[in-house]
Amino acid sequence: MKMRADVVIVGGGPAGLICGEHLAKAGLRVVVTDKRETPNREKPCGGMLTERAVKKFRISLDVAERELYGVAVSVGDKQFNVDYHERVGMNVDRTKLGLYLAERVEGEGGVIVRGEKVNEVLFSSQGVSCHGNGSYECDAVVFADGVFSLSRRSSGWKWRRDQLGLCVQYIIEVSEGNIDMLFGDRNFFYYGSEVSPFGYAWIFPRRNSLVVGVGALLSKVKVPLKNYLDHLVRGHPLVKPKLKGGRILKFETAVVPLSGLLKTICGERWIALGDAAGAVSAITGEGMYFAMESGRMGAETIIESYEEEWNCMTKYGERLRREIGGELKWSLWLRDLFLKRRGGESLDVTSKLLQRLVSDLLVGRKGCRRVILEALPLVALRRVRAVLR
Repeated sequence: MKMRADVVIVGGGPAGLICGEHLAKAGLRVVVTDKRETPNREKPCGGMLTERAVKKFRISLDVAERELYGVAVSVGDKQFNVDYHERVGMNVDRTKLGLYLAERVEGEGGVIVRGEKVNEVLFSSQGVSCHGNGSYECDAVVFADGVFSLSRRSSGWKWRRDQLGLCVQYIIEVSEGNIDMLFGDRNFFYYGSEVSPFGYAWIFPRRNSLVVGVGALLSKVKVPLKNYLDHLVRGHPLVKPKLKGGRILKFETAVVPLSGLLKTICGERWIALGDAAGAVSAITGEGMYFAMESGRMGAETIIESYEEEWNCMTKYGERLRREIGGELKWSLWLRDLFLKRRGGESLDVTSKLLQRLVSDLLVGRKGCRRVILEALPLVALRRVRAVLR
C-alpha cells in the first residue's frame, strides 16, 4: 500500500487520535497508523478520565464504564474518603474509547490504517517517508507511539530506569451489585511501602469489573512487582474482603514515562505526543489528559506550520512546555517529597484540608503547584507547634 498525506500520525492512542481529529477538521489530509487491529486496546493505566479531560475534549458518556463522584485514599493504616457534589471524572474501557475517538477522526475525513506498524521514518528536503507494511509520503510526521517511540529508537536515545514507571494490573470480574455496594462511585488509592516500593496501588471500578493495579518507579523495583499486586489482592486487609468471589480475567503490564517532558520533543518536520514526549504526571500517573492536550497543541502547531510552509514546527516544544511542562516538573518534586518517606506513610492525613488537597490532586481539580502552595500554611503551622512543644 502506498499513500500520500499532509501528515502521518504513528500511533492510535488518545494523543494521536485527538491530533488527527483536529488536523482533519482543519482540512489537512491525515493518516493515522496503528500497529493494533483495534485502536487503543487495553493498557494498564487504570482507565480514569478526569473531568477536565471529559469536558475539554467532549468525551461522550457512551464510553463511560462508571461515573465518578469521589475518592477513597489509604495511606498505611490511615484512611479517608472525599466526595463531591458534581462528577469528577469517569472510568473508561480503553478499547471503547479508542474506537470512539477513531470514529471522530474518520468522521472528519481522516484515514486510519489498522494493523500497520511503521518501523522506519526517513526525512529529506522534500518531506517525510514512513515505511512499514505500506509506504506513506507526507510533509510532516507525528510520533504518538508510546514510551518506546520510534522517534527515540532511531536516535539511539535510551531511557534510564529512574525515568520510567512499571505498572501491573488485574482485570477482575465482579457482579455490578457488589461493585455498587462496596465501591460505589469512588476510585480507591493505596499508598505505603507494603503496597508499592515507590508508587501506589489502585482499584478503579467499572460496570461489571474492577481494575486492580500497582505502579512503581522502575529503579525502585527489586522484586517482581506482581508480588505486590498479588499481596494486595490476596493479603491486604482492606482489599481482600472487597474482592471476595471475584474472578481474575486477565493480567496486564506496561511501562510509562515518569521523567517530565523530554528535552527533544520536536524537529523540523516532526513532533512527539503523549508518552512519546514524556507527558505523564509523576505523582498521580495521569496520562490521558496530558496526552490529549499534547495532541491538541501538536495539531495547532502543525496547522500553523502548514500555512507557513513548515517553518514553525519547533513552536510546539515551546507551547507544550509553557502549558503543561511546569505541572509535570512540579509532579516530580511532589512525588519525591511524598513517597521517599516509607511510600507516604509518614504523611499526617488527619487534616480535612490536606485530605481535600490530596483528593483534588488525584481527580485533576488542582495541579501540583497549587496543592503545594495551599498546603504550605498547614505545614508551617505544624512545624511551629512542634517547636513550641
